This record gives sequence, C-alpha cells and structure tokens, in this order.
Amino acid sequence: NLKNKRIKELEAENKNLITTATTIKESRQVINVLIRNIAVNHYNGNFGVAWSDFYKKINYKLGINLKTREGKKSHIDKARQGEMQEIEKVARAWATKLGLDLDELLELR
Repeated sequence: NLKNKRIKELEAENKNLITTATTIKESRQVINVLIRNIAVNHYNGNFGVAWSDFYKKINYKLGINLKTREGKKSHIDKARQGEMQEIEKVARAWATKLGLDLDELLELR
C-alpha cells in the first residue's frame, strides 16, 4: 500500500511539472503566482530576492539570461514563446521542491 501511495504521489508531482500553459500570458500568470507564493512562504515576503533567485535559476538551468536582454520591460516579459514554457517548468519544479501545493495555488488563477 505504501508503494502504491508513493507511486501516485510521484505521478501527481510529475503531472504538475510537465503541464504547461498554452500561451505566454497564461505562463506569465502561472509563474507570477508561484514566485509570489515562494516569496511569501520562503523569503519572508521579499519579492525582489525571490525574483532574483528565480532569474539565477533560469540562467543556470536553461542558459537564458533575461536580465541582460535589451528593453524596458520586466525581465520575465523579455522571454520568447518557446522559452516561456521552459521557464514555467523551472518555476513549477522550484515550487514543488519547496513543498508548495501547485494544484491549490494554480486553481486560483
């Protein structure tokens, strides 16, 4: 029974990590919800530090340095369509690793 329970937990976690939004706007909303919740729960509400750490993770894991891209938009808005889905996966993985319930957080979108 314990084995089956763990398998179901891993399948649910895998589903949360693989599922992505279909548009840049939806991905942006998902990322925003997750990073804001990470900031509140793990950075004592310091949103700037949470976003900065997130951009470091994107650079490290995907090789995408949004901070160096030209433009006056926010850093996350500088991402392209294909990149946005990969960035969303990084946010989902980070939130899952920190123990946040993605189903509960993302149903509020």
